[in-house]
Amino acid sequence: MPPPCIFCDHDSGSPEHLWPDWMHNTVKFAPINMQKADGPIITGQDPEQTITTVCHDCNTGWMCLIENKASTRLKPMLLNQPIEIDRGGKKLLTQWAVLRAMVFESIKPKSGNEQFFTREERIAFKANQTIPERTRV
Repeated sequence: MPPPCIFCDHDSGSPEHLWPDWMHNTVKFAPINMQKADGPIITGQDPEQTITTVCHDCNTGWMCLIENKASTRLKPMLLNQPIEIDRGGKKLLTQWAVLRAMVFESIKPKSGNEQFFTREERIAFKANQTIPERTRV
């Protein structure tokens, strides 16, 4: 039986891209390099990688809505085109960044139970896109 979705109690297993398809269609991604502290650089995480730590309802519901709304503001930035971002746009981009951070963290190699975002923070984020108080974007 799959573990629960990182945002709710439904079963996980819905394929979710680490970086959304629209981004791959807009710009060319290189492999992602990672380094822990002063350790060796590890090359090769596939930028088109999908994960399965979310459920179908979250992935195709509220997560998709945030992604679609944010893409209209992010796409011009990726194409180096000028864009004005109002207060609502800034809030939306912040929500998008936190959503991506939560998704990325869900596949991070774990050291014990260490995670930045708590389950309660992820559930609250799903419920009303509340940015955890200790999070700065």
